[in-house]
Parts: sequence; C-alpha cells; structure tokens
Amino acid sequence: MYNNNPVLFNPVKYVRVVEGTPFFDTTWMQGTATTPDGNKTKATPMRLNLLDNEVNYRDASGNEMIATIALKTLKLTQAATSKSWQFEYFGKAAPADQPGGWMEILTTTPQAVLYKRQYKQILESKPYGSSITEQRVNTSLKYYLLYNQQLQEIKKSDDLLKIAPDKAGPLQTAIKETKGKNDKDNYYLQIINSVFN
Repeated sequence: MYNNNPVLFNPVKYVRVVEGTPFFDTTWMQGTATTPDGNKTKATPMRLNLLDNEVNYRDASGNEMIATIALKTLKLTQAATSKSWQFEYFGKAAPADQPGGWMEILTTTPQAVLYKRQYKQILESKPYGSSITEQRVNTSLKYYLLYNQQLQEIKKSDDLLKIAPDKAGPLQTAIKETKGKNDKDNYYLQIINSVFN
C-alpha cells in the first residue's frame, strides 16, 4: 500500500557516513501513516529518513523499501517502551525560503500546533593523508507554530508575541513564568499548552 512503483532503499548512499544519521531514529518502529485524503495504513517495521524526507519500511521479504505514495502524517512507536512520535509532512514550510519536509508534532491545542523540525545536512571532509572523503550528518533544530492557518518559525520566545499578538498578555506571563529554556521542547510546549488551550 506504500508504493505505486516499488523503490528499493540503497544503503550504499550512506556508506561514508562516520558520524550522525539521516534517520530520526536508526531503530525500526511500528508505524501508522495517513495519506492526504485520510486513508490510514499500518506497517511494521518503519523508520523516517529526515535527510531525504522519505518513509522507509520493510516489505514481506524483509527488504528495505521507500514509500512512494503521498503521506501526510506518520506515527512511530517503539515496541519496547510504547513511546511514540507524531509527524506531519509539509510540502513547503514557512518562511518561504525554507524547504518543506517532515516535522514532529510536539503539541496540538484547539488554537495552535507546535512543531519541531530536524534539519539534516551532510558535511564532507577528507582526513589528512587519506584519499577517502568522510561524511558527517549534522542536525539542527528549528521550531514552528501553526496559528491562524499560518506556519511561522520561533527563533526565540519573543517571536511568539509577533506570531500571536492577540495573545500578547498571556504569552508574556507564560514566558516570564516558564523555566527550563535549555530544554526547548519542554519550554515551548509548556508555553503553548498554557496559552492556547
């Protein structure tokens, strides 16, 4: 159900990677995906390639395949811990100069959705005296808020005041009272949940 035309994943593409990973998590997880028209389908095991924005899964023969049908949402669950992550695919993310892709949903409230985007980039270097180029996958994090049908990046907490000026008072209070700025996931999640619920 994931393929119109089956595409086999080629692991040789990452054979020179010595640090980092193109995947959200290298382990295989239970997965549920939803297409843009709302059809749900399950497959296990699955994993999410955030470098290429591809969903990989194992077919009945154990081959690693790339999903070629359009997918809108994805839920990945670790079998051992039952911990799960939800993702949504954006064809184009805001601001306009940023590429679209899979973003993790940190929280959904009646008024807003908070996303985290892991941007993966391959950096190449050649060790001294070596003829082989090594690759490292660098990951940078960005946060976005979907509010009033607009997806905008949060670079710092004060950006929330620009994104939702109608919530300026409660936001200023929440920003002042919320601790733990170093844990941005939890910090932004607490602010959004307290103001937008």
